[in-house]
Amino acid sequence: VHAGKLKRETMVSDQLIAEFKNVSFSYVSSKPVLDDFSWQVNSSESWSIIGPSGCGKTTLIYLLTGLLFPSKGEIEIEGSPLKGPRETTGLVLQDRGLLPWATVSQNIALGLQIRNFSKEQIEQKIELWLSKLGIEELGTRYPNQISGGQRQRVALARTLILDPDLLLMDEPFTGLDAITRESLYDVSLDLGITAGLSSIIITHDINEALRLSKNILVVSNSASNKPITIKNPSGGLLAYPETKEFQNMKMQLTEAIKT
Repeated sequence: VHAGKLKRETMVSDQLIAEFKNVSFSYVSSKPVLDDFSWQVNSSESWSIIGPSGCGKTTLIYLLTGLLFPSKGEIEIEGSPLKGPRETTGLVLQDRGLLPWATVSQNIALGLQIRNFSKEQIEQKIELWLSKLGIEELGTRYPNQISGGQRQRVALARTLILDPDLLLMDEPFTGLDAITRESLYDVSLDLGITAGLSSIIITHDINEALRLSKNILVVSNSASNKPITIKNPSGGLLAYPETKEFQNMKMQLTEAIKT
C-alpha cells in the first residue's frame, strides 16, 4: 500500500490517465446523453461531476469503467482505447454494493481473492485498511449490523485495498447524516483521495464538490449544451470551507449550474 501511494505521488501530474474523444452516447429509443463530448483527466487530478438528475453523470462513470461503450468517438485510458473493465479502476457505488451474507472482512477481501492473493497477504491488508478507516472492531459483523457510514467505509476499504490508479465514486455520501458525511470527507482527505490518486466523484452537493475536488465538470440535461469546467485550486484543503474564496467559488458554481 505504501509503495502504491508513493508511486502515485511521484507520477507526472500532466500525464493523461483518461480521455474522452468526441464521444456520443444514447440509450435505446432515447435522446443523446452525450453528443460530441471531449474531456481529459490527468494523473493525480481530483474531479467532481455535478448537474441535475438525468443529465448523464452516472453514464460518464459507467463509460469510464468500460461497462458501457460510446456509440461514436473513443475513450482512452493511459493512451490506449478502453475495451472493457480494467483491474486498476476502482468503483464505489451509492448503494455500496456490499454482499449481505458476507462479513465486513469478507466483503473487503473479495477483490483480493479474485486476484489470487495469499491468505496471509489478504489478512495483512484487511487489518491495515480496517485500521486506516477506523473500523477495526467491525471485521466479523455483517452489513445489516453496522451503520450507513460504516458501510461506506467498508465500501471504500474494499476498493482502496486494490490500490487503484483511478477511483470513480457515484454519489458515495448520499443518504448519510451530516455528521457522518463530515467524518467521511475527513477520511477521504486523510487518505489522499484528492491528492495522490486520480479521482472522479459524482455529486448533487455543491459544497461537497468544492471540498473534495480541484476540478469540477458541470453538465446539463441537454447533450447539446457543452459541459463547463471550473478550476477549484483550494479543493481538498481542510480549512477551505471557512474562507471567502469558498463562498465566491460557491456562487460561481451555482451560476454555472443554472446556465
